[in-house]
Amino acid sequence: MFLLHDRVRRRICLTGFFLLCVLPTVVVLGWAVAWRLPGHVRAEARRIGWQLGMDLSLGGVEHRRPGAVRLTNVVLRDCESPEAVLQCPRLDAEWRTVTDKSGASRRVLMLQAGTIAVDAARMTTLGKLARRLFELRAGNVDVDVRLAVETVEVGSGGQSEQFTKVHGAMQTLESGTEGWIEFRETGQQMTRPAWLRLGRNRHVGPPGDWFDLNTGGAALPCGLLGQGIRPMKSLGANARFRGYLCATSTATGWQGGIWPCRPEDPPCEFLDVELDRLITDRFPHVLSGTASVQLRQAVVREGRIEQVEGSVLANHGTISPSLVKAAVEHLGLQQGAEPVSGDTPIHFARLACRFRLDRNNGLRIRGGLDDTEPEPVLVGRQGWLLGPTVRSCSAVAVIRAMVPDSTVLVPATPQTDWLAPYLPTPEIAPAAARERSRLATDEHETVHR
Repeated sequence: MFLLHDRVRRRICLTGFFLLCVLPTVVVLGWAVAWRLPGHVRAEARRIGWQLGMDLSLGGVEHRRPGAVRLTNVVLRDCESPEAVLQCPRLDAEWRTVTDKSGASRRVLMLQAGTIAVDAARMTTLGKLARRLFELRAGNVDVDVRLAVETVEVGSGGQSEQFTKVHGAMQTLESGTEGWIEFRETGQQMTRPAWLRLGRNRHVGPPGDWFDLNTGGAALPCGLLGQGIRPMKSLGANARFRGYLCATSTATGWQGGIWPCRPEDPPCEFLDVELDRLITDRFPHVLSGTASVQLRQAVVREGRIEQVEGSVLANHGTISPSLVKAAVEHLGLQQGAEPVSGDTPIHFARLACRFRLDRNNGLRIRGGLDDTEPEPVLVGRQGWLLGPTVRSCSAVAVIRAMVPDSTVLVPATPQTDWLAPYLPTPEIAPAAARERSRLATDEHETVHR
């Protein structure tokens, strides 16, 4: 064993103490001080904002332990607008490694927050962010993201909706990206949480998006749902939807529908629908009042209604004589006993009917809401204005009833531009098939003669 001089041993000990004790302590202290400097907060905000493709500002960054960080006063903005899209006083992020049922390990980013405030008028910006995440190439992000929020407040213009117990996840699979979120709405009795599932299927060409929504018994505001489903915006500021709907985008348009999620569930409902927004603001007729619409089934293929069945109920409103006359002339409704004339809107006491529309049989309206004897469709103050139908009518007849001032089969007006794309188109045989049918008919008549 080598004998070292006492001075050499002291130098070795001092060197070891400096390298193993002093230097790591200085580095850790410097690192801790640097993490608390404003420059580090701004750098973290730029880094996260660059990954999200948005403008992000942070009030502070606290590194609680390795792989765990707390962000305070988080404000998310669109790069082209100074208004805040999302605000969160506290957001905890932590990396974890979990093992699934097959034994495979995956990294999971856990996000937890107490309260999140979202501007409803800028929900489309969050939709763009979600779309970018869903369009990532498979394998580009090998990380699951899981979210747990105590309260989410969505508001705009003094009105707000509050959702609690919000949980969600996003996962990139080989076939595509999928995500889900479940929640409860404050102030509504819900037997189970509402949930929304989103996904992108890369096994089809071109890749298609899909989603399905179950409100869990709650009536969700159509104004909020209209941020992603545009037709719901036209139902009014107070309209709400209760039920289940699903849709898948294809190369030829959206396909999906609305129906009860389970056989024991009640029909889907649209509540507090403003008839003015649907009729008066779009067509040369007047129909005002608030209606509730029940849908037993609605099927959409290639962006058009293929079949819809349900009922409408509205109490106390007004209707223009022109719409009453159009319903008699084009929709096959019976003329009521109460006289209708002039241009002054008529007050009605009750509008109640069941309807069924499909591409093969057209539209059929029946007065009343049950299977008993048919009732009048429209009841005025002194008697009934419209009775039940006596025949079915085509989808083109619906367009002619709403825009009657035209001699062409389908009026080419801005009003029909809004209505016609959603209505079913009847099956028309190709020209070759019609020619073969005509030749066969001529041959049959010749043989018969």
